[in-house]
Amino acid sequence: MFLGAPAGVLLNAVGIIRGIIYLFKEKHAWARHYCWYIIFITAFVGCGVAAYFMGEGWLAIFPSLALVLTTISLSLESPLKIRIFAIITCPLWVVYELINLNIMGLLNELISLTSAIVGIIRIDILGKKKSSKTE
Repeated sequence: MFLGAPAGVLLNAVGIIRGIIYLFKEKHAWARHYCWYIIFITAFVGCGVAAYFMGEGWLAIFPSLALVLTTISLSLESPLKIRIFAIITCPLWVVYELINLNIMGLLNELISLTSAIVGIIRIDILGKKKSSKTE
């Protein structure tokens, strides 16, 4: 809000609500219902449109698209596919963070991107090689 980035404010507010609801996915069927994906994707698109009209213009599409893709990735069962989506969505946020000069946001995305890449290398590539050798 202090950076004058309404898309970031709106989208992260919805993202917090999404995170709270998805905390209950393991224990409660209502939190696993597919309608949440539709609700959150619609909300993220709506926030992007609102931010567009609040003065951010086309810049609002980057974080909005990132959160739509992240929501889609959360419906996947494969950790590899989720990490691949993270590699796709982080640069979308990086563009937004750079233009808004959000250093902490850039640091967050750098950590997220590094984590996804390290996970793919250690778990999905090297971990599979190691497990196939022991079989």
